[in-house]
Amino acid sequence: MIIVNDDNVTSIINAERPGDIKFERIYCPDGLENPVLQFALVINLEQELEIIFDSFHKKTRYKIRRCINGDKPVVNFDFSPSKYSIENFIEYYKDFVRDKNSEVLSGTTGELLNNLLKFQSLDCLAISSAYSKDYPDDKVFHVYILDKHVKNVRLLCSISSFRNLDSAVKAVIGRLNRLLHYRDIEEFKNSGYLIYDLGGVDLNAHSEETSNVANFKLQLCDKVMKYYYAENRALTPKRGGGLLYSSCINFLDRLQTND
Repeated sequence: MIIVNDDNVTSIINAERPGDIKFERIYCPDGLENPVLQFALVINLEQELEIIFDSFHKKTRYKIRRCINGDKPVVNFDFSPSKYSIENFIEYYKDFVRDKNSEVLSGTTGELLNNLLKFQSLDCLAISSAYSKDYPDDKVFHVYILDKHVKNVRLLCSISSFRNLDSAVKAVIGRLNRLLHYRDIEEFKNSGYLIYDLGGVDLNAHSEETSNVANFKLQLCDKVMKYYYAENRALTPKRGGGLLYSSCINFLDRLQTND
């Protein structure tokens, strides 16, 4: 595990599990009320693509190759998603929340839609998706917030829609998810972005779901960045995606202020 501090100095910590890692509280930047410390996994896009791919866990590399060679993947990437594309994502997101018995990122799906449309209006939203030609109704979506000023991109959420419950289809979707991350990284790198932020990660395994998400992300990247979000700006704060989403809302406020 690689930890990055405020001065971009890295240190390597050996731990059997992410939850075994202990962190010291770091200096909080000015301007945040009731700051909450959060962690994210980041990939340096200034590296060669081959180096980034080789840094993935060997099982992830295998599944990406298998997906390319056998799953008939179709990948779509949209730097400027239309209102229709966002509404289409929301329909899949409703299925995801129902099937996973999960919480909505922000209050209701309607509120989430409104916030995504705000990001769209500021030209800082990107959506990618992937499906197999054999199972076109079973899709993977990634939603990103773009900081074009510093060339950073942050994953807001990743969802998989399992309309077909067959285990073989689920395996295909899992491989598609990994491939989509790789294609996203390639797209952002080619577009001049410098940092690919996989979003908030629960290193203390507060639930089985967040533990599974953390383990998935750690197979793509093991560089942990510390940052803060302002607790008073949170809509419905929770661990993992909720904290990340609150941070993105602050980013939205900053963009509007800068305008």
